[in-house]
Amino acid sequence: MKIYIDESANTGCCLLDEHGQLNFKNQQIFTLGCVLITNDEEEKSIIEKYNQFKKQFNIKNEIKGSELCTRSRNKELEYFIETLLNNKNYFVCLYDKKFLLSTTLLSGLLGYFAKQEDPLLFYSIANVLSKQDDEFYKQYITFLLNKNDQTCENFYKFLLEYNYNKIDIQIIDLFKECVQQLLDEKDYNNDINLFIDIEKYENYNYINFINLNALGEALLNIKLDKNLLNSDISIIHDKINTFDKYIKSSLKEVDFNNIEFADSKSETLLQLSDNLASITRKFVEETLNAFKNRAEWQDQSSFSLLQTTKIINKLGLGNILWDLSICDRAAIMSVQYMLNNKIPKNNIQFISIYSDCLQIINENLSNMKNVGLDDLKK
Repeated sequence: MKIYIDESANTGCCLLDEHGQLNFKNQQIFTLGCVLITNDEEEKSIIEKYNQFKKQFNIKNEIKGSELCTRSRNKELEYFIETLLNNKNYFVCLYDKKFLLSTTLLSGLLGYFAKQEDPLLFYSIANVLSKQDDEFYKQYITFLLNKNDQTCENFYKFLLEYNYNKIDIQIIDLFKECVQQLLDEKDYNNDINLFIDIEKYENYNYINFINLNALGEALLNIKLDKNLLNSDISIIHDKINTFDKYIKSSLKEVDFNNIEFADSKSETLLQLSDNLASITRKFVEETLNAFKNRAEWQDQSSFSLLQTTKIINKLGLGNILWDLSICDRAAIMSVQYMLNNKIPKNNIQFISIYSDCLQIINENLSNMKNVGLDDLKK
């Protein structure tokens, strides 16, 4: 199988910018768009459909997904979603950057195997942490870049004293109990080894490199779903300046040897994967921002909610990897259900459906099969 891959909201590693702020503030959801090709005939057919799309709308050169999301391209967007997308040839990975940091923080505090021992509890805590403000993550990143006994103690004290967004008080109290226990034990030298080890990276700027996390998880999901071996997969990835060699060497460590980086200008299916990644990220992010701003049922949000629902309907929930907080996943699922079933858009209806979606997600987490690096290698 050939997999053509491009990204949206690629800000590199989740670090701080030159002003000491999060470097992903306005692009929080990293997205991978993947086009899956099983044979030459299928590849030819999809390229012909994409070229027909460009011809119909008189698109001479490469069109970026960001342009498809503009108001002036609404007809092109509708055609793209309705005519090109299907539930066989496409896969998307959506990865919230704060959610990534939350899970790495928890793994550092509780140990690598905490996620495997109780995935529901692990992701419930990560869900709460992912909704904290920027200062929480700035302190975590600052600690990662300067780990020693004193900074570890200071970071633990920060975690205890921080004014948490009270999404779930019981979860916050449990989290604080864990931190207090670590602070009481004062085994900082051992503790810091559980957090990301910067020394193992060729460059400290590679820490929190969400591109590689998302790519690894996407490949694992695709190979398990399609029952593929690593040797069955050829990856054609859009060029990423600076990080190409690092991604390639990292994938070779898990026996993905067939990977090349190409320019989308010369690869039609990379253009298609760019369009897929960009429009999915754009409308999912706008939908979640509408909930964050309590504007989900207002007229200005309706277009984004509708496009999000259309994209999910065409791809199928199983072809989207939702590396988002539990509450964000439940919100998206609820929107899709409400729009598909023409349920009146109001909070009374939403809360009931949202509760059901939360229950489904939590049940899935409770029964989650633990897979990891060894599964990616196989």
